[in-house]
Amino acid sequence: MRRDLFTYLLLTATTIAVFWQVQNYDFVGYDDIQYVTGNHHVQTGLTLEGFIWTFTTTHASNWHPLTLLSHMLDCELYSSNPIGRKLSTIWLGF
Repeated sequence: MRRDLFTYLLLTATTIAVFWQVQNYDFVGYDDIQYVTGNHHVQTGLTLEGFIWTFTTTHASNWHPLTLLSHMLDCELYSSNPIGRKLSTIWLGF
């Protein structure tokens, strides 16, 4: 049990140390525009219309409703602030 706890703490500390610097980064031009900053449905946050849309669309040639719902939740919590999103990613491990 002690070894498991040590392993967990070591992995957590390593992840935080490696990814801590991303809190200062802005959105990137790779796919953040398609999925977050340029997506009206995601920008409005969690709504019934958005929820239905995530399950009925193939946005950017992909069907991934949980990803889109996750982005909507981030918009609901952090608005358009990329720092909150990045810290959620660090703490949740996604």
